[in-house]
Amino acid sequence: AHQAGVPVMIDGAQGVVHNPPDVQALDIDFYAFSAHKLYGPMGIGALYARPELLAEMQPVQGGGKMLTEVSFDGFTAQPAPWCFEAGTPNVAGVIGLSAALEWLADVDIRAAEEWSCGLASLAEQRLAEFSGFRSYRSSRSSVLAFDIAGIHHSDLVTLLAESGIALRAGQHCAQPLMNALGVSGTLRASFAPYNTLQDVDALIVAMHTAITLLAD
Repeated sequence: AHQAGVPVMIDGAQGVVHNPPDVQALDIDFYAFSAHKLYGPMGIGALYARPELLAEMQPVQGGGKMLTEVSFDGFTAQPAPWCFEAGTPNVAGVIGLSAALEWLADVDIRAAEEWSCGLASLAEQRLAEFSGFRSYRSSRSSVLAFDIAGIHHSDLVTLLAESGIALRAGQHCAQPLMNALGVSGTLRASFAPYNTLQDVDALIVAMHTAITLLAD
């Protein structure tokens, strides 16, 4: 892309927590990510931009703090990056993202990945005991997407929530993939460094209760 004069941007929302990037080594121009994929709050994210490209970009909206001078004839914007921070910032979000990054700084990412993937693998093995279980998980993923034949994923996720188990159900912003798999949607269990073996046990117990109820 660079040989053709095209800037390179990476959407790191899904990958940043698994593979923290070295933007210099990657030789990219932009890198974007969201806070809630880093165990931070929703509604805030960050954009890295190569300084020389950032200086060429124009603000898309105006507001306080991004201006140095205002008159009836126009305005003068602050230099980048301040010219892109129009209006009142999401202060609570910034504090939350900062706290999440500080927590992650003390986490051994590789060890955390191994632990999370191990939990997903264990859950997959134990869920396989249920009749009709189908897994769509990659062997190296801490995310376990699955369904139970004959039971709608929305019904299962509702009953699991009543047992304190937080899974997501649906198409997960990937309708073309669901169509390719030939399913209307799946359940998704996402394992993280803070999850435990007891969480897997609780999932299995809740699944047994839900499936028994739905089978009646």
